[in-house]
Amino acid sequence: GDISNKTTNFILITELIPYGDKTKPLEEFRPFEVEPAYRKFFDDEQFANPLEYYRLMLKSNAVMAGMYRSGRLGDKDSLAKSFPDETKYFFPGLSEPEFKTKLKMSEEFLCSMAHFFPPGTITDARLTEWKRVLNIANAYKAEISYMTMI
Repeated sequence: GDISNKTTNFILITELIPYGDKTKPLEEFRPFEVEPAYRKFFDDEQFANPLEYYRLMLKSNAVMAGMYRSGRLGDKDSLAKSFPDETKYFFPGLSEPEFKTKLKMSEEFLCSMAHFFPPGTITDARLTEWKRVLNIANAYKAEISYMTMI
């Protein structure tokens, strides 16, 4: 478990994911075995082809979203017991220090992955605009959250 001395928010972990052995070659994992946990922001070092990984993640999320919308993911009332109804909450933006840290990490990640994008996609001008838009979105997060619910 963990607790914040500042806010007294806490988390108590009661379950464990049985991640696989990092020394086991990935091609030896069988269906339903959990692969080892991946290090964040090291996709270019962990995967032979990170783009394939991202495409698979996007495709899987799109399939799940489609199944949910069509009612084939499961009974929506049963699913609602596991997932909070976020339409009842207004989420404020991140605090300034947290936002700056995440923005810096994201920019570093994008720059390190620039070779996966068409030439000229990741430029200083576009990064500046991207950061400007994210700053506005973070500042108005609660308002945006509210407007998506009406």
